[in-house]
Amino acid sequence: MRFFLILLSFSILSFAALADMTQAHTAYDEGDFNSALKLFLKEAKQGNSEAQFSVGVMYRNGQGIAKNYDESLKWLRISAAQKYRPAIYAIGLAYIHGLGVKKDPHEAMKYFQKGHDLQHARSSEVLAMIYLNGKYNVKKDVAKAKTYLHQGLEFGNPASLLMLGMMYLDGEIYETDEYKGTLLIAKASTLGLKAAQKAIKEIEKEIGMPLKDYLKNTYNFTLPFKEITVCPTSAINKRKCTIYWNDPL
Repeated sequence: MRFFLILLSFSILSFAALADMTQAHTAYDEGDFNSALKLFLKEAKQGNSEAQFSVGVMYRNGQGIAKNYDESLKWLRISAAQKYRPAIYAIGLAYIHGLGVKKDPHEAMKYFQKGHDLQHARSSEVLAMIYLNGKYNVKKDVAKAKTYLHQGLEFGNPASLLMLGMMYLDGEIYETDEYKGTLLIAKASTLGLKAAQKAIKEIEKEIGMPLKDYLKNTYNFTLPFKEITVCPTSAINKRKCTIYWNDPL
């Protein structure tokens, strides 16, 4: 009986926490930052890593409270200590932009790498961009950038699809291949990435017809974009792929 009561008590607390977080997100989405912050703080103090991250973001942005980068970093670090990936990524951004800390790109990269190791897609994307462009005094390394992008695909990041697609279209890193490039971008578009949707509109404007019609007429490609999974490297598990090719790293 005692064990049952403990489980019942835990369930009640869990449902209460879930209700608070739902209310907090609703208040935030509606622009009621004061109410959102109050609810997030309540859960943050109870150890909820998502709530801790949200409090850190709100302090950083000055939502419902005056901007306070020190307080923001405090909560982000508490959340990151629980391996909450968005918090780890946010700390990396703080070091990039000097928000509450001295700008330190190399320290930022340590956090992005931590996020990447925890399969955080945005962290993989940023690392790819840094190595692709040789930013922040990091030596340009295209092979390493491609590795991060491919792993970003594994983690489900549509931005990685877009970046690889553009690389196939511009012909600087790969030999120009409009078929591969447009498939990657089209898939990113179906995943809701606005930049990819904009790119598709530009492509369609240039070719003068819907992309699906162009691919059908030119490459006999008829699959719905939503149903495809594009894997441009043998390093990706092909069991989940509908279209793949070997892009050696």
